[in-house]
Amino acid sequence: MPLRLVYRADGGHPVGTGHIWRGVRILRALAERTELEARIVFADDPFARGAAARAPATAVVLPPRNDVHAVKPLLTAGPLLEHLRDEPCDVLVVDMLDTPDDAMAALAATGASIVTLDDRGDGRKRANLLVNTLVQKPEPNALPSSSRASPESGTTCAL
Repeated sequence: MPLRLVYRADGGHPVGTGHIWRGVRILRALAERTELEARIVFADDPFARGAAARAPATAVVLPPRNDVHAVKPLLTAGPLLEHLRDEPCDVLVVDMLDTPDDAMAALAATGASIVTLDDRGDGRKRANLLVNTLVQKPEPNALPSSSRASPESGTTCAL
């Protein structure tokens, strides 16, 4: 039975495509190791489409971001929830900074295991696994109680 994984990230002008490219690399690595049924979900942008096309995944294109000039996209649950209702997943990876709690609570209610990457928002506490490589010294009381930190690598995992 394949691992059903949804990777949610945004990219394009002016935010860049780094989060989507990270998703492409992660999905490629997973596809080499396990049977994978993956979807990469992003707000419509020509640069994001180009990067996502290189993933071993089905591209799911959401409507364009509301504020195309913002350098930090905001996670909203609505469009992703519509997609997940039709096609549930086992694992949902949210590769967006500063996730809001209400959006993550709605996504957590789907029953999927949630992984967040470099998330500093209040929604990070809803994740089953939190991987931060950008936050060098997290505040211990800002993390879930089951967290582990690796000061040498700057990585924090909350299980």
